[in-house]
Amino acid sequence: MASCAENAIRCAQLSPITAKLTLRQVEVFELILKGYCNKEIAANLNIELRTVKLLSSASTVLSESQTAGNSSASSAASR
Repeated sequence: MASCAENAIRCAQLSPITAKLTLRQVEVFELILKGYCNKEIAANLNIELRTVKLLSSASTVLSESQTAGNSSASSAASR
């Protein structure tokens, strides 16, 4: 299992946007960008569907606010 420091480094390396997300939000966001639907994300991460919806909404809003005009954040938000 990764330490808190390793998780922080992983989040920061992904992008400046994800550096402000929790590790779980990053995991959800990565799966969204790979095209997974909410049910697949929930099954993959072994979490409740409502948790996926909450985390994906929070991470999408944060990423969009940080990358206004970025098409990849917009496309992720539309999924």
